[in-house]
Amino acid sequence: MSLDVSLVVTQPTQVFTQNITHNLGLMASKVELGTTTLYQLLWKPETQGIRYAHELIHPLMDALKELRAKPHYYSQWNPTNGWGTYESLCGFVAEYLEACLTHREAEVQACR
Repeated sequence: MSLDVSLVVTQPTQVFTQNITHNLGLMASKVELGTTTLYQLLWKPETQGIRYAHELIHPLMDALKELRAKPHYYSQWNPTNGWGTYESLCGFVAEYLEACLTHREAEVQACR
C-alpha cells in the first residue's frame, strides 16, 4: 500500500478571445432582445446576470437571427469612419456563439 499526495493549481485558460470596435455599439444597441439589447449582452454581460457561456447561447442565436433578417435596417448604423460594419458585427456574433456552444461552462469576461 502507498499514499499518493498532490497539490494541484488550476490556472485559468482562455478558450476564446475576440475583439470588436466600440464603433459598433450603436448598431448593437438597436438589436432589441426582449428586455435587453445586443449591446448590453456583449459589452456589459454582468449587468444582465450573464456569468457562463451557456447563458449567452439563446440570446446570441436570437440576435444573429434578427441581424440577418434585417441587413438594410442595421447597415444604416455602419460607422461613418469605416471602423466596423454590419458584416463584422454579424461575424463577431456568429464566432462568439460558436465559442459559447463549444465551451458552455467557460466564464464570460468582457473588458471595456
